[in-house]
Amino acid sequence: MDRAVVTTELKKLTGLAVPLVVTQLAQMGLGVLDTIMAGRVSSVELAGVALGGVMFWPILMLIAGVVMAVTPTVSQLHGGGRVREAGAVVRQALWIAFFCGVAMMTLLHNLEPMYHFVGVDPLAIPITMAYVKAVSWGVLPVLGYFVLRYLCEGLQEMVLKLREQNQALNAKNQRLTEMFRLAQQKRFGKSSDTFGGQGELFN
Repeated sequence: MDRAVVTTELKKLTGLAVPLVVTQLAQMGLGVLDTIMAGRVSSVELAGVALGGVMFWPILMLIAGVVMAVTPTVSQLHGGGRVREAGAVVRQALWIAFFCGVAMMTLLHNLEPMYHFVGVDPLAIPITMAYVKAVSWGVLPVLGYFVLRYLCEGLQEMVLKLREQNQALNAKNQRLTEMFRLAQQKRFGKSSDTFGGQGELFN
């Protein structure tokens, strides 16, 4: 296999992988930061935040897994030359994310009876409820972000092609600009370099 081809493919793969890795680490880092901050207060606060996270993150990831279908669907439409139909897919995913997000928020705001039923320490329940109610307001924005993120992943190849075309156009524009300047100098001589307004006019 040609080394140049391997290098090119690795660069493209790295460009795709690095943002995904950073995103995943950042998402996991949210839970780590919550644990660090709560642990410095007391064990009860740490238990409350942990109990809230146990309910929050699995439900959120379940809904995110549902809207993850945007990526293969958009990729298939893009491969079939039906990119315009991707808009309908994204709108449906946004509606799904909205209704599922509202249902999740409602569930999070009404978890207290379940905690009492399973025998959670009464001291930790108020902290847990305060935590889940606070983070629940970020459910809809996060799910909207997931939909748009999966759309971008499905169109990643198109984005790369557009970026390459834009670079090629910029290079062509620079060559044409340089050719025009050389033709200008050849026609008007060195006097064209001394008249500042003329350079601005031609540029």
